[in-house]
Amino acid sequence: MFVRNKDQELAQLLDQIPDSLTIVKNGQLVFVNAVFRETFEVYEGEIGDGIDLLSVVHKDDRDEFSQRFQDRLNGKPVPQFARFRCITLRGKELPCEESGKVIDYDDGKAVLFIVRVITEQIEAERQLQIAHEQLELTIQALPDLFFELDFDGVIHDFRAPNPGMLYVPPEEFLGKKLADILPHQAAKTIMQGLEQVKIEGRSHGRTYSLEIKGEECWFELSATSKSETVNSKRRVVCLVRDITDRKKNEQALTEKNIALNQILEHMDQKKEDYRKGIRSDISGNILPLVKRLRKKALPECVDNIDKLEDSIKMILATSFGDHVKTLESLTSRESQICEMIKDGMSTKEISNSLNLSEYTVSKHREHIRDKLGIRGRAMSLSTYLRLR
Repeated sequence: MFVRNKDQELAQLLDQIPDSLTIVKNGQLVFVNAVFRETFEVYEGEIGDGIDLLSVVHKDDRDEFSQRFQDRLNGKPVPQFARFRCITLRGKELPCEESGKVIDYDDGKAVLFIVRVITEQIEAERQLQIAHEQLELTIQALPDLFFELDFDGVIHDFRAPNPGMLYVPPEEFLGKKLADILPHQAAKTIMQGLEQVKIEGRSHGRTYSLEIKGEECWFELSATSKSETVNSKRRVVCLVRDITDRKKNEQALTEKNIALNQILEHMDQKKEDYRKGIRSDISGNILPLVKRLRKKALPECVDNIDKLEDSIKMILATSFGDHVKTLESLTSRESQICEMIKDGMSTKEISNSLNLSEYTVSKHREHIRDKLGIRGRAMSLSTYLRLR
C-alpha cells in the first residue's frame, strides 16, 4: 500500500472503518484501507504508486462510473449513492454501492470513495420483488373490490377487477367521503365497520346494498388497519365482495321454505279433515246402524253384533279418540317437531329452521304433550321422546 509518512495517521484511522475506503487521484487508487484490500483481493505491495480506478469497475459500467467521477471532481451535483458492478484484482465480480466526497490530498484534489458490497441487499430486494409479484398476482385473481380509506371515511385508492361493480366512476369518489357518495344506510354500515377496525383492528361480515344499473346488489365488507400511516393518519384496507347471487339464493330458499310450510300445513289440515270425516261417519252413521241391527237381529246374532260394535268402538277410540297416546296420532308437522326436539333443538332454533313463530312452535309442543298424555307429568317432552 502506497502511504507517505504524513498519511500514516490517516491510514491507521481509515483501517478502523468497517467499509471499503479508497482515495482516488488522477484516476488512480493511491490509498485503500484494510477492508478494501480484503474485499477487492489487493495483496500487500500491489498498489505501488497506484492502481487504475477503472480496473476495479466492470467494463460495461466504466463509462458511467468515469463520468460520475469527473462530475464530482468538477463540482457538478451527482446522486449521493450509485450502484455499479465492481471487479476484484482477481477477477471476481461484486455488486457494489458507492458514495464519494472530494477532498484535498497531497496538494491536489482527490475523491474519497466508500464502497459497500450489496450482494445480500440485492438478494433481499429480489426476494421482496418476487413476493410482491406473487401478492399482486393473487390480488389480481380475486374478484373483489379493494379500497383504501382513512378513519374519516375518505377514499384514497381502489382496485376494481370489474369496473361495472363500482357505484360511481373513480373520479367521482377518489378523495371524497363515503357519506358524500353512497346512500345513507350503506355509508353508515361501512363507517360502523371502520369504527370496529379502530377498536379491534379488523371487521368482517357487514353487509349493505346498492342499486347499480337499476338492480339491487348486495356487498359484504371485510376491513383491516394498515400498520403504516400517511400524513400521520392511519389507513384501512377494505375488501368488498359482491354477494348478490348468494342473497338471491337465500331469498329463493326462504320463499321455498315458506311455500313448503304452507303445503305441509295444508296437508295436515286435509288429513285432519279426512280423519274428522271418517270419525263423523263412524259415529253418526255406522254405530247407529249397528244399534238398529241389534234391535231387529235374531237372538243368536246379537252376540256377533255386540262384537262388531266393540270392534268399531275400539277402532274409533284408538284412531280418533281423545285418549290416544301413540306417536302415530301426531300430524306430520308435529312429528317433524318431535324429531327436532329429540335432536336437542330449542323452541327458537325450531322456529328459525321451520320459519314459524316461537308462539306457533310452543302451541305445537302443547298439542304433542296432550296427545302423548304427558301433560302435568314430571318428565319433559324431550326426555319422553328420547326414551321412546
